[in-house]
Amino acid sequence: MLSFDRSKMCGRTIIIFGGGIYGEIAYQVITKIYGGTVEVIIDNKYNSVPWTDQIVVRSNDLKKYHGADVLICAANAFTIIQKEVEQYKKNDMRAYDIRNILREYQHFCGEQKIESSNIYGDINIDEMILKYDYYAGVSNGYDEMLYLPYCVLCITNRCTLKCKNCAAFINKYQNKADYEKDSLIVNFAKIVDAVDGITELELMGGEPFLHREFGEILRWCIGQKKIHGVKIITNGTILPRPEIWELLKNSKVKLVFDDYGTLSGKLNHICEMAEQYGIHFERQKLQTWYQIEPICKKNLTVEEMQEIYYNCVFKTCIGMTNGKFYHCNVSGHMHNTGLLPDEEVEYIQIENKDWQTDELRREIKSFLSKQYLRACSYCNYGSHIEVRVAEQSD
Repeated sequence: MLSFDRSKMCGRTIIIFGGGIYGEIAYQVITKIYGGTVEVIIDNKYNSVPWTDQIVVRSNDLKKYHGADVLICAANAFTIIQKEVEQYKKNDMRAYDIRNILREYQHFCGEQKIESSNIYGDINIDEMILKYDYYAGVSNGYDEMLYLPYCVLCITNRCTLKCKNCAAFINKYQNKADYEKDSLIVNFAKIVDAVDGITELELMGGEPFLHREFGEILRWCIGQKKIHGVKIITNGTILPRPEIWELLKNSKVKLVFDDYGTLSGKLNHICEMAEQYGIHFERQKLQTWYQIEPICKKNLTVEEMQEIYYNCVFKTCIGMTNGKFYHCNVSGHMHNTGLLPDEEVEYIQIENKDWQTDELRREIKSFLSKQYLRACSYCNYGSHIEVRVAEQSD
């Protein structure tokens, strides 16, 4: 695998594959430092990104392009993207890693504060480079450390919407309630103590702003040095209380609005308020949802479950729900709603267990090394059946 640099810019089409942090860095280096042009941006989740007005297309559009250089701009999905690009070698398509670009970006920024749509809080560019190098095949000791690039803390299963294909299965919860603040903090503190750092923690619902003690939970998260950034995704139906706005101003916090059109009835007003308070926020319109149900055992082989797991975007969606640490937060909600039997779910019991920090660290590292989950045999996500975003139940 070759690293992309300025010398590779020879009139070929440049494609950025990945709409997140790494994609934005590559875009800035190509357009602002190299003075080049990015023709195509690919991401299978979004149809727009906040750092350019260009339309984002899907990976199956790769077949349309000939003589293109594809920059792999995702760490965790590195091997998946590489494999996908290799299908189009006959179109004179080449895949590149962006290690040179990352280092050039770091040099360009120097000691300055990085102004970015995606990089916020205490996120460290050195850690990002270390992580990307590791997934690009460099043996650098990253695997000996225990960073959680992305982690979810589910704080409530209440929501203001009734989405048919909600990945949190909110419409399946019989007893809708907030998870109690003190238990949330005590249990999640055990995980924080056991890891080297959490790059991005998402406070998840349901609708997180419905939690009656949301402010206290957010305040605790902000105060943890190992939690580098806190993301809150909201559906634009709840106007936060005045004291919450003050907390959201913290540099560690990023507010993300899912734009569901008319369903997000207060979104414009909330965005105006966020601008007034100087809050780091993003308004996103998802490109597609995939049909999650029906949830039923398909009796897949180990090899089939490994294939589903390998290609699943949710495999990095680890986190804690109801006092249990799940490898896949989707499987956690399947379990908590009774869709996944107890004997078929993998998790670490956190609540009511007196973990020693080193013991829990070893358990988490072993847990995250799994190559598949038994839940993969139940989940319908692998079928990739597209459905309308945020379609409501009757």
